[in-house]
Amino acid sequence: MPEPELKEVVLLSSRFRMWPDPPDAASAEDPGTFAYPEGDFLTLAAATKREPNGVLLYLQADVDDFSIPFSLSVLLGARFEAQEPDLDRPDLERTLVWLCYPALRELVATITGSSPMPAYQLPPRTRAHFRLPH
Repeated sequence: MPEPELKEVVLLSSRFRMWPDPPDAASAEDPGTFAYPEGDFLTLAAATKREPNGVLLYLQADVDDFSIPFSLSVLLGARFEAQEPDLDRPDLERTLVWLCYPALRELVATITGSSPMPAYQLPPRTRAHFRLPH
């Protein structure tokens, strides 16, 4: 079966907050010397809504951990076109999140890169990484 086709991704809301005192203030003054800690600090939640010619995905993504100097929360909306039988797949939501992940990675890097800190890069993920809570 063909994958649903991503037609549009929009940013519905965002919230970015830097901590008042970054963990390593000296390196924050020179973003070239700052390094984010290793780890995956991303939390995802998703919901889907059927449309006549496809499906809408609402993707909530949060990057929030005391070991990094900011918190970021975004809500994305994505529109997919798909054949009706494809919408009955048990892994549909996971597939849609996986298809949106490159746009999410780019958005996180753009938002964090506009701060005094260097851009934060979400780790690469394969489709198997997307196990979403229900």
